[in-house]
Amino acid sequence: MLSENIDSYTELNVEYELPFYLRSTGYNDFTKGADYPNGYMRHYICIVLEGKCLLKAGTYSYHLKKNDGFFIRAHFPFSYKSITKNCRTQWISFDGYATIPLFSRLDLQNYMIFHNLDCDSLSYSLSQMYYISINGDLTSKLNNSALTYKFLIDVYTQSEQGIANSDGAYKNNAFLFAKRYIDQFYMNDITQPEIADAAGITPQHLCRLFKSNIHMTPVRYLNEIRIGQAQILLRKTSLSIVQIGEKVGFATPHYFSSTFKRICGNTPSQYREIARIAANSN
Repeated sequence: MLSENIDSYTELNVEYELPFYLRSTGYNDFTKGADYPNGYMRHYICIVLEGKCLLKAGTYSYHLKKNDGFFIRAHFPFSYKSITKNCRTQWISFDGYATIPLFSRLDLQNYMIFHNLDCDSLSYSLSQMYYISINGDLTSKLNNSALTYKFLIDVYTQSEQGIANSDGAYKNNAFLFAKRYIDQFYMNDITQPEIADAAGITPQHLCRLFKSNIHMTPVRYLNEIRIGQAQILLRKTSLSIVQIGEKVGFATPHYFSSTFKRICGNTPSQYREIARIAANSN
């Protein structure tokens, strides 16, 4: 959590049943920076309004200036700090049951760097979302869900060439084919050698491509896609835990539960109960 270097900050109620929701937002006039060695608990977008800052995402560093920005996926380690006295940023954290499917469609992985943003208009949108959230009624929550989605799309479409990351990701046809193969067949009992064979490369080369492009193994990416789909089924259906695990491609209930807890921090049953309580409290 950011502390004394926050000018304005608000923490909002979690809305598990919304496809997107703004969880927190704030401004920074940096004095000490922000450091999340274990990642932030929710997905995070930051835009640079003035000056320059240094972002460290995983093992890479980036110098960002006005009208640049970055996306960091939940629980991915990062830090950023000012490198000029006038550095000023604005940020949001967000979540929602539609975030993981959207990230897959937009090729948003652990982190992405944005350039040539219209940060004045984006800042206005964030301020609008903040003031709407103060009301707290159902209409405001629904409006904010739509505005959060619009903000994500605006950042994506405004950025130079859509999205850029450190390694020129998504330029390798074999990587793209393998990633889309996983997106399409995640519910089947697919293996790393099978994915590599479909892409026409060796399993070792497949693993190198995934690590260089999205900083995770093919198996990790496959499991994150499966867990994202499982979260939707846990909230929206009455299927049993065993049925959901099978439906999204896990071979055994134990593997499903252990993978779910490793990625989400709680078991499928706990996640479903939290979502049920949140839905009933509205």
